[in-house]
Amino acid sequence: MAIKLRNYKAPDDFKKISDFLIKNYRPGNRDGNFLQPAWEYMHSHPWTDEKSFDRIGIWEDSGKIAGIVHFEMLLGEAFFEIHPAMFN
Repeated sequence: MAIKLRNYKAPDDFKKISDFLIKNYRPGNRDGNFLQPAWEYMHSHPWTDEKSFDRIGIWEDSGKIAGIVHFEMLLGEAFFEIHPAMFN
């Protein structure tokens, strides 16, 4: 396992992260991750700092997402999305 960190590349990574959030959703938000509609909302909100999208970090293992750290609309708050296998 060689997890590597890289920066988010809009718009290419939008769908990849959306799919990650949908695939790893646990009923009742047991995974603690953003719901995919919140991720989509973040990208469409008029106050979102799109110029800072490259500050979003993606950790990948062999091209598969292991985790993400991002802001919601403005820098200063951090949200972590973690693959459930990271808890095993």
